[in-house]
Amino acid sequence: MKKIFLIGNSHVSTWAGEKVWRNIYKYIVQNINGFDIYFLCNIPSGAWNVHMDDSKMLKKLIEPVKNLIDEESVVFACWGDHDVRNHLPEKKNAEYNVEKYVAAVMEYFKEYNCKVRFIEPIPVIKDRARWEELDPKSVFNTPFDIEVQKEQYLIFIEALKNNCIKYGLPEPIKIQNNIISEEFLLDEETYDGCHLKIEKSEVLIKYLINKVKSNY
Repeated sequence: MKKIFLIGNSHVSTWAGEKVWRNIYKYIVQNINGFDIYFLCNIPSGAWNVHMDDSKMLKKLIEPVKNLIDEESVVFACWGDHDVRNHLPEKKNAEYNVEKYVAAVMEYFKEYNCKVRFIEPIPVIKDRARWEELDPKSVFNTPFDIEVQKEQYLIFIEALKNNCIKYGLPEPIKIQNNIISEEFLLDEETYDGCHLKIEKSEVLIKYLINKVKSNY
């Protein structure tokens, strides 16, 4: 049976139907449409955490399932939203961050000879008024303006696309159009202004399964 491994932060947890806000490594497995899907997340974490400290966070994340990954497996990595909100607006180094992130993921999974694919990070919320209403300093732990976050998000996803091309990979899975209706999140598509509602998460998982079936 083909296995799918989804690795990332709290978004991956919510895709499995879980609402988790603790700083924790989490491992969930579900059988969906004949696929064993492993949801592995570190909450909170960003693309920056994947490549810093010699990828120790990535190694710890994969430890519970490392013997289950084989040549038939497909690994989907999804980090970046945490960087966009809390790191990149100040550092303005999205291209560098993405380059190191993709390189760390590709290097780690090289020994497994499995397929590695990337998912664009979940975008920030579109509506400034709603963003301010949510009190970003307490909800999102960020002092940065929403417009700066949007700018850094667009730079991040373009850099992610370019790095996938560099490694001969398909373009990253796009959240826009496939899962959400616009370039940035609408409040009604989330349950907290950040994470996808369960029905949107279900659409995403079905979409990923269909991509795997099509030999993406």
